[in-house]
Amino acid sequence: MNDGVLSILDLSERAVTLSKKVGVFSALSNSLCSYKGKILVASGSGKVLLTTPVLEAADTIECGGPVEAFHFHRRYGMWSMGGKGNDMCVYDLNSQDVGTPVFRAQNVRDHVLDVPYPVYVTGTCVINPFVFCTTTAYHQVRFYDRRSSERPIQEFEISREIERRPTTLLQWNCNKFLIGEASGDVHLYDTRRGFASRAKLRGGVGSVRSMAKHPSGHQILAVAGLDRKARLYHVPTGKLLMTMYTKQRTTSVLLDKGIPLKDNTAVYSNVANSKQPSKLNGIGDEVWDNMDPVVDDINWQQ
Repeated sequence: MNDGVLSILDLSERAVTLSKKVGVFSALSNSLCSYKGKILVASGSGKVLLTTPVLEAADTIECGGPVEAFHFHRRYGMWSMGGKGNDMCVYDLNSQDVGTPVFRAQNVRDHVLDVPYPVYVTGTCVINPFVFCTTTAYHQVRFYDRRSSERPIQEFEISREIERRPTTLLQWNCNKFLIGEASGDVHLYDTRRGFASRAKLRGGVGSVRSMAKHPSGHQILAVAGLDRKARLYHVPTGKLLMTMYTKQRTTSVLLDKGIPLKDNTAVYSNVANSKQPSKLNGIGDEVWDNMDPVVDDINWQQ
């Protein structure tokens, strides 16, 4: 949507049924969602578009940018957003004034040398209508409670290695969170044990840009990143179930409710809730392994 055109794709017909220029450019790939008959899209400049499925009666909300992290909670109708130099703000679609944030995070207190800490939100999450969570590019995980204070009520610091810079955040259950890193790995953190890493999902080599849970409740996680591959993991055991080559740098991934009950992947219905899934070969890796090497000879003449 870099050209400001929003398109509606019909999956049954595999064709674009409607396109309209809505004036929102550089939309965030993980911000497109629906709520009570409305479509919501956010841009990197901080504009949030609310429109109908027929792309009529569009309303634009100026939330302020830049924005790199966005999360919408469909149950509560709330979204949180933040970016570089732009601390987290939370908005509620059910409030009287949608354009006014119900919560605006305040930076932590200045350093002992009176130097303010930099703000760079890379991941955000709405846990419930009062509690929110963010990750920063400086390896910090912060929890907020708007009933208490605008500053973080709890802060954890994860690995300071450069390649382990947090890029995405996803709540797995009530006390566990998944954090994607610039190295391509995904770590599962548990808040009950000092926010320690309990598992590591390996396999990726490019920065993680999107994570998605299975909508039917299976213990499956989809991960997409800049290494041009999408992966499926079984989170309780950390097993890599499938690897798919996407032909381009992927910024967003979604899972269908029918999976794993269709598309010849019925075997995953047993794997999804099993604690010991069988080892499965990655589809994308198998294709590349069977390809013949290409040898270029500059002296070759026809």
